[in-house]
Amino acid sequence: EQLKMYLGGMGGTGKSQVIKALIKFFKKKNESHRIVVLGPTGTSAALINGSTYHSFLGINAAGNTVNKI
Repeated sequence: EQLKMYLGGMGGTGKSQVIKALIKFFKKKNESHRIVVLGPTGTSAALINGSTYHSFLGINAAGNTVNKI
């Protein structure tokens, strides 16, 4: 069964550290292909070595999906 997780909180509460620990866990179990790490902004995505929601879903700034362009 698919697990969907939202991790939120104030700055400095350890969100990025939890995400990095989860990634490490999945890599250790040879299951890194089962995790997708996304952030709402380029900065947040870069901090966790992830992608933005829009980039992952293939949506451009105008709201069109890449295959519609």
